[in-house]
Amino acid sequence: MDRVTGEAVGRRPRALSAGEHAHLPPEKVAAILDHLREGCGTRSTSRLVDVDKNTVTRYVRLAGTHADRLHQELVASAPGN
Repeated sequence: MDRVTGEAVGRRPRALSAGEHAHLPPEKVAAILDHLREGCGTRSTSRLVDVDKNTVTRYVRLAGTHADRLHQELVASAPGN
């Protein structure tokens, strides 16, 4: 383990969570993602959470990017690969 960064030597840094670069409170980010997971559209989510529809779209993109990175990391480290 590197004493300066606290990360394991020789390993990739951990993936950022979808909300780590968020400018909204974590509760709002969670509410946005919860509404979308339940099937609400972008416009209805923006009205329910009281944010702009472009903000909802931005968090969808962030969450998708995070999910893709996490998937790639887990698949790469899966046994048998």
